[in-house]
Amino acid sequence: MSTTSTSPMFRSLLTSVPLENYVCREVIEDYFFKDKPFSQRRHVIVTSLVVFTTMGSGSITPRSSRS
Repeated sequence: MSTTSTSPMFRSLLTSVPLENYVCREVIEDYFFKDKPFSQRRHVIVTSLVVFTTMGSGSITPRSSRS
């Protein structure tokens, strides 16, 4: 795989992953902690859980082989 073919994919991930993490974090915060005041600690923990869960599921998902 050449560098030019991975560059658009990298740019796509660079822009979409933070946006998706924001949405997931906001849904979790609203669902579980709606009546609680903002907490920086909880914000970091929820964000880290979303990021590491996404990375973990992506790491164990097998890649499809293309013939």
